[in-house]
Amino acid sequence: MSFGKKLKKNILKVQSSTIHHGFPDPRKVKWVSVGNYAMNKLISGRYTKSFPYGKSIIVGGESGSGKSLVFATTAKCAQDDGAFVFWIDTENASDQDSYDPTKDFKKTQGKWFKNLGLKVEEDDDFHYTQAATIQDVKSIIANIVDSVSSETDEDNVQPVVVVVDSWTNLMTGKQEKEASSGKVVGDVGQFAKQLKDTIKQCTHLVTRRPILLLGVVHSYESQDMFKPGEQLSGGRGLVYMASAAFLFQKYKLKAGEAKKEDNSFVKLDTKKVVGTKAVVQLFKSRFAKPNERVTVEMVWPNGLDMSSGLFDLLEEEELIESVSGQSYKINWPEGVAPPKDFPEQFTRKAFKPLAKTIAETLDQVTVPDLMENTEAA
Repeated sequence: MSFGKKLKKNILKVQSSTIHHGFPDPRKVKWVSVGNYAMNKLISGRYTKSFPYGKSIIVGGESGSGKSLVFATTAKCAQDDGAFVFWIDTENASDQDSYDPTKDFKKTQGKWFKNLGLKVEEDDDFHYTQAATIQDVKSIIANIVDSVSSETDEDNVQPVVVVVDSWTNLMTGKQEKEASSGKVVGDVGQFAKQLKDTIKQCTHLVTRRPILLLGVVHSYESQDMFKPGEQLSGGRGLVYMASAAFLFQKYKLKAGEAKKEDNSFVKLDTKKVVGTKAVVQLFKSRFAKPNERVTVEMVWPNGLDMSSGLFDLLEEEELIESVSGQSYKINWPEGVAPPKDFPEQFTRKAFKPLAKTIAETLDQVTVPDLMENTEAA
């Protein structure tokens, strides 16, 4: 036996809950869609998938830019595919919807989740928890990991999506004690350090397990004249620990400005704000090329549409070509046969019903570009 084989045999004897020998079997790794074809492509290089389980993902952005909404949409897609969703609310933002005394209060709870299609009733695969400190969230996630790890049938364990909304609104234990006693004292950098350590620990805990950890962080305008733009709060350690990190920058979406492929956006009053338009920039990804961006639209109250932004993305990648004034065609990649009964030409207004077929067909040849420089990013 060669030295290399002896060495490998000895190393395989080293076992612990955080040691995983060899590459994972890609056939057993489940993926989740973010609920939008264009964002899926931005994040993973595939149109129908965004994140694999066993990873930690970060989304940042200013208030009202759609951070929570996009992770709620992701959770909805995962739940539809059989996952259990844990929503950890640290901002007390999702605990109280408008209450109608004429209706059963249980039917009004989690109303905005329900608008997005999430099932949040007591018997559904959903649990809502409020937490205030970093230790609170760490304890919850550790308990979830222990519960998943205790399942004996590893191949059939129910996947879990954990959403922390948000990481940056948590307090340290010291801050919590000071707040309880009426004191306001700075944490002298302990918050960023503890948050980084917690996300590092949680990232290791979910690795190789059917658990997807989604975390929201806030952003702020950079005060550095040499590095303008939005910066993520909570320290750079958050981005280092994540497998993917992306930023939302919002604009008001007025009726009449929305893309023509979705008729539900059209309103007579063109001055009325009907939603949010967001530029989504990929900071980091281990699945696709970073620093790319797409624009999507989120319309109240139903949120992110699967096809939003896809037409413009395909046009930018020269997969959609204008044939005449209002007619377009798909330039299918080499080796891809057009789907049966797919129209040779179509209008932009008729694009939405075709989006699912286009995305699934393109995914037959589109795979994540796992380049070394991307992995090291």
